[in-house]
Amino acid sequence: MSTNPPPTPYLLTFNSATVTRMLLVIVGALLAIHLLLQYDRFTAQRTPWEIQQLFDLDEEQSVPNWYSSAALGFAALLAAGIASRARRLTLADASRWGAVSWILLYLCFDEVAGLHETVNSLSPISWTIPFGLLALVVAAWMLPWAMRLPAPTRNGFIISGAVYVMGAVGIELLTSQFFDESNKRQFSYALYTVTEEGLEMLGAVLTIRTLLRHMEAESGEASLGLGAAR
Repeated sequence: MSTNPPPTPYLLTFNSATVTRMLLVIVGALLAIHLLLQYDRFTAQRTPWEIQQLFDLDEEQSVPNWYSSAALGFAALLAAGIASRARRLTLADASRWGAVSWILLYLCFDEVAGLHETVNSLSPISWTIPFGLLALVVAAWMLPWAMRLPAPTRNGFIISGAVYVMGAVGIELLTSQFFDESNKRQFSYALYTVTEEGLEMLGAVLTIRTLLRHMEAESGEASLGLGAAR
């Protein structure tokens, strides 16, 4: 009597060093293309506007914005994988890892939907105030969990979070003091945009690196299973 072999799940395996290098190359290329096209925009004006808009870091419907959303979505998927493993092992911190995944998924969605820009449009209060207060509440809830993390993972989250917030909040607050819709048509604004979006992109890359290295430290490799249910 023949028996069917047990199903073997498909696995996506990642190397933290390789993925980090690849993402840094992509980020560097996107920033360089933006700068070159913006320089051309304010000097020779030889590039069609449609091409400039396609690679403009300040545009919602652009290649850089799609990349940023995809990177944050990938980070959310990695955190969800860690949370799933923690639940299978009935670890106490499974809910915190799940929360990390949902936070990253929200950031992924916000990159495309622009929720914080909507808040700015509908309210006289800057989006940084309500979102900042919410971030403090979440940080207080997550702090005990963060202190229990292995030092490399904890330090990685601190550094990546600080870099991302510096771009998402710090540089945006700075640019809002000097630029509005009437004076954004200048190359200096393009430089601010590169700094702001570059820090956000770098923060996402560092987050992915931290998650992958955490998976490698726990399981020997960073992999996500795609197997069907038995």
